[in-house]
Amino acid sequence: KIRLPLCCLNGLGESVAEKIAEVVKNGEATTIEEIRAKATVNNSIMNLLTENKCFGDIPESDQLTMF
Repeated sequence: KIRLPLCCLNGLGESVAEKIAEVVKNGEATTIEEIRAKATVNNSIMNLLTENKCFGDIPESDQLTMF
């Protein structure tokens, strides 16, 4: 598979891509919610990343489901 840099997505700047990469690389976040909070990324960027399947198998949150 070929992986494109995050900054190739329309609307995602280099500084935001660097923040996200740093948070993930340092192991500071294990869920999408933590990435959003620790990289201080707004919802529209997170939706863009989710639509383009940039998170792979990372869970949305640590919250357990009962059903």
